[in-house]
This record gives sequence, C-alpha cells and structure tokens, in this order.
Amino acid sequence: MAIRSYSYIKKLIGERTYEEFREYARTCIPIATIILVLLLILSQFVHWGIVSRLLNLALGTSLIFIAYVLGVILLLDFGVDVEMKEDWNGRLSLPEIMPSNFKNTIIWAYTLLILGIAAIYYSNKYRKNYAFECQTFLVDENRGIYHLEDGNDEEDMEYTTKMKGYELEDYNYTFCESCREWVEEMESEYAAERYYRR
Repeated sequence: MAIRSYSYIKKLIGERTYEEFREYARTCIPIATIILVLLLILSQFVHWGIVSRLLNLALGTSLIFIAYVLGVILLLDFGVDVEMKEDWNGRLSLPEIMPSNFKNTIIWAYTLLILGIAAIYYSNKYRKNYAFECQTFLVDENRGIYHLEDGNDEEDMEYTTKMKGYELEDYNYTFCESCREWVEEMESEYAAERYYRR
C-alpha cells in the first residue's frame, strides 16, 4: 500500500490539476505579493491616479485578484497522509473511508475560503475609497457642497475651488444632488447594458 498526502481541495479538483496549479502559484504568488505590497504602501503616501488605476486592476473583484486569492489558498493548503488502495488494474485510488484527521483539511479549506472572500470584499472597499481620495472635485465653499469635476455648470465656476477626495474628508461638505442623480443614472444604465449583453 502506498501512502500519499491528500487534502480536501486536492480531492475536489484532482491530484494532477492541484499539483499543476500549485506549481504555478509557487512561482507567481511571491511576485504578485511584492507588487501588491508596494502598491499598498505607495497608496498610503500618495494620491495618484495611476496608483488608483493599478489598484483597480489588482484588488477587489478583479479577475487578477481572485486568481491571486485562489493561488494563496492553494499555497496555504495542507494535506494528511492517506493510505491508498490498489484497484484490480494496479492503479491507486482513494479509500472510501478517509482517515479521521482528514476532517481537519475540510475545516481548513472552508476557513481559507471564508478568509479569501473577506479579502476580496475588504480590498474592494479599499480600492473604492482610494479611488474617491484620488478623484478631483469642485467645491462650492459658500454652499458647503462638492461637485464632480465634469458635471458642474459654468456659472458656478467662480465660487468653486478644486480639491482631491482626501482633502474633502477634513471638511463637512455634502455631495451635490444633481451630481448624485447623474451618478445613479449612469450606474443604472451601466447595469442595464450589462444585463442586456447577457
């Protein structure tokens, strides 16, 4: 009888697929981690549009970040020793009853999955907040409101100063109602367009 290391994830996706993707993860995840750490450190000190665009590509619900999270899950996965059974044709297969410590890999797999979903959720919130901090707004200090840079009328321009989103956090300004309606309309049009494309 042969003994092999198996985990719940390895059992789900198959040994060959598991080992292949884990090998990709061993080479790509360290490089991606260095890039992510550099971007996150840079985002703490500067509010540049290029950093915001790179964070939009690398964090949240982007496919790159989801692949990164799946790679990290594969790297953090562990297996337990399972005694393989030999079939009539000489091939090795998993036994019907797994060892008792195999349940630990099931618990660990679901824990990693929950942590991965949390990482996607909170990184999505972070990138949206950083995008707001990098965006330029036109502020009407007399009325205490701020507008989108593209959505302001010409007659309001003489009372308006430009501020970045992170500067607005120091004041108690409110978002312009017409700009809010315009943003909601654009978001609903985008959602409807995505729905009809399917």
